[in-house]
Amino acid sequence: MRRMRYAVATVAAAALVASTATGATAATEPEENVFLKPFVLDAWAQYAASDTYALLEQQGKMATPNVYLADVARGTDQTGADPADYWYVRNGVPDDGVTLAPEAILYANLENLKSAGKIDDFNFTLVMNLPHSENVNTAEAHAWMRQILAEAGPSVPADVDPATGWWDVSTYEGGSITESAAGAVSASSDTGKRTITVTLNGQPFTVTHYWGWYAATPNSPKQKVSIYVPQNVRPDSPTYFRTNNGGWTSNNFISTVVPGAAYTTGNLAFNTVQGGGNNNPNVIGEVLDQGMIMVSYGARSMNDAPVDGQYQGHSPATMTDTKAAIRFVKYNQVYGSLPGDPERVIITGMSGGGGLTTAVAAGGNSSDYYDSLAQIGALGLSQTGGAYADDPAVGDDVFATFSSAPIIDSFRADHLAEWMYNPTRQKIRDGVYAAETGITSGRNNPAALAEWQYLSAAVLAQKGDDYTYELGLTPDHVKRTLLDMMETSLELTVNENKSYRPTLADVSSVTTPEQAKAALDTFLRQQDANRAAAWAGLPLDWYTVTGSTGAFEVTIADAGWDRLTEYLYWVSQWTKGTPISTAQGLPAGLGKGGAFAGGEGLLFGALDAPYSHLNQVSWAMDPLNWPLFGVTASTNPNTAARQAENREIAKTLFDVLPGPSIEVVLRHVDQAERDGTLAGKALSEVRKHLAQAEKLAAGSAASRAVVAQLDNASRKSGLPADSNVVKAIAALAAAS
Repeated sequence: MRRMRYAVATVAAAALVASTATGATAATEPEENVFLKPFVLDAWAQYAASDTYALLEQQGKMATPNVYLADVARGTDQTGADPADYWYVRNGVPDDGVTLAPEAILYANLENLKSAGKIDDFNFTLVMNLPHSENVNTAEAHAWMRQILAEAGPSVPADVDPATGWWDVSTYEGGSITESAAGAVSASSDTGKRTITVTLNGQPFTVTHYWGWYAATPNSPKQKVSIYVPQNVRPDSPTYFRTNNGGWTSNNFISTVVPGAAYTTGNLAFNTVQGGGNNNPNVIGEVLDQGMIMVSYGARSMNDAPVDGQYQGHSPATMTDTKAAIRFVKYNQVYGSLPGDPERVIITGMSGGGGLTTAVAAGGNSSDYYDSLAQIGALGLSQTGGAYADDPAVGDDVFATFSSAPIIDSFRADHLAEWMYNPTRQKIRDGVYAAETGITSGRNNPAALAEWQYLSAAVLAQKGDDYTYELGLTPDHVKRTLLDMMETSLELTVNENKSYRPTLADVSSVTTPEQAKAALDTFLRQQDANRAAAWAGLPLDWYTVTGSTGAFEVTIADAGWDRLTEYLYWVSQWTKGTPISTAQGLPAGLGKGGAFAGGEGLLFGALDAPYSHLNQVSWAMDPLNWPLFGVTASTNPNTAARQAENREIAKTLFDVLPGPSIEVVLRHVDQAERDGTLAGKALSEVRKHLAQAEKLAAGSAASRAVVAQLDNASRKSGLPADSNVVKAIAALAAAS
């Protein structure tokens, strides 16, 4: 019967405005709850049950490492995923490109994998004082690579018969390629081979360059690969595989080692660029000097224009192309005459390339990719009677990954961002920081977000916990992991000066915990030109220091989470607005503007659509969906006025309900039912006990009787204590 209250198919915009006008300014007080209106959620529920959304969920899985890693760690993977043996990951603390929640989840998964003996080791540190840039000491990274290669030694060659075919680079001869000094290729033959002469540390050095298609039936001109074999190559040489990706956008086929270039060794420094197509001579020099084979390639991704009306760049295209290129190189090493150890591929990348790198490293050989790999004719797969067989001597698994500032979990990015930042956003909305910070521009300017964004932030935050449970983790586990990572980073800073930027204090002169705390406070204020550095209220009370010179210990209690995340919000000087990655389809003034506005959400979509919405908020905020709710976007010819009117209309899609109350609890139950987290007998039991509690509360029954029914509802739900349903019931019980 209760659902009949929300059965209205259309609601006038004016009525919607009236329904929320009185509650809008009070939404962020602890006793208030923000929801998308039920009729919006009903429309969303139909979309979420569609084949399109099932496709999106699979695309999301394939574009992030965390689902594969979690499944392998807990023994639930059914796809044969084989994660990389070694992981090197760096991410800046004041990262303006991503929140740190996905990175903490990645760290927790790697911990579980190592404990389960599913990977050999991982080296993962949050880097102080670097935003979203090359968050790494490159010299340290290359020392790590040399160490793991020495420890592992060469692999045992596969016992196979040699073969030849279209893929065999030993048959490539001549060909033409036109490139710039920076490596941009404007024209090239289908295949080719040449000898390049460069200088390495001032001495002549030769490199054999092969290029060609890495798939038998490519569907994009980007799908070519360059393989550079140095003169000092060995049969067991590892392969240094560059993703060249930036921002998860597609990248063209490029050159890496160019004729006549000069390369050096011993000059790796902090922040030496690895990805984004930048041919840093210091990095290339180190790779060539070690006799490593260097590979670069082109790949499809989210910014590709449609071909015959089909958007081929959606997930899993970027991972599929990367895997196909890996298979091409390994196939040549196993069956052809290309030197190198096919079991010693190290894949590298930064930012979008870092996310791509970790996704590929996590889902090695996963059967999830067989269809998309077969579609372009990737090597190593065969098909008989509709079933695939994957050649165990080839595959697309890798030995190690070197990733910095990885953009991961884009499918859940909006929820995870608000899981961390929503409390601070709501303080801003309430005017807490109106003048104190001194920030007057940029994305974390207290006046930067629109009212609908503050409301949507609260809605998204309510879903943040769910993802951790889906991965077999808990919100508390992920929070504790991030706190531990922060402790380690601060200890490295105060004990070893490891900030990867010019240091702010001579740590050898810091002898007491008080001095260490003062030095770190100064350091934390100056996180990469933090815009709020002069703000006296910048939260710095979330950690304590004990110990002595060279052995200081930093402790962040669980209770420090809220203050730490508030600190992170302010020092991430370009913290993205809400939603951070799914603003596609929102008109100017309702997000980043335009159907092709920025955001990794463009990675996901049906083949015939430029994008498809990933979550309730982006779905609700797209004016193309507003007719479903009886709402009409403004068509005012005045652009500024139209934007202002659409922002006002957008606010009408949200309900602000006073809590704790039965209504708030029931709304959470409704959402849990739509999500599928509460169903069957458990759902019936919860509704039964809530109905009894509501009846008792309306009569003269003692509050303890009401609480007893609420407790029964909580217990019968079977949901974890951190679920929104249980938390809402607990809040109501405490107030009853």
